[in-house]
Amino acid sequence: MFVSNDSFKVELFYRTGKNSSIKILTSLDGISDDDKPKYKKATFEFRPLDWKKFNELGRAANKGGELDWGAYKEKKLVTALVGWDAKDDKGVAIPLTPDNVLKLHPMIAETLLSEFDRLTLLGEEEKKN
Repeated sequence: MFVSNDSFKVELFYRTGKNSSIKILTSLDGISDDDKPKYKKATFEFRPLDWKKFNELGRAANKGGELDWGAYKEKKLVTALVGWDAKDDKGVAIPLTPDNVLKLHPMIAETLLSEFDRLTLLGEEEKKN
């Protein structure tokens, strides 16, 4: 009935191409052993939203009585994401700050939000029970 304060992790595997293109996977299952080294792994830690935070997000993304969906997604990611193992090209840890979260590749951000929802909402099979 109450939201646990326990965090959970999401692992993404990605490879980049020219012109900032990116391919993102949530698992390397099905990827050949020859291609696996082409992917980098990133681990992200999330904390579920409770009712208060959920409503704060909605209020913060309200623009004149309309929900600004982009602002809502940005605030949701910044609020729910509580840790990561991001490093720069020299191997130095990149601090988790709102500004740094908003610098993520758009497809990484969208994938993280999808994974967050998938892991915190009931799936169709779970709804049946």
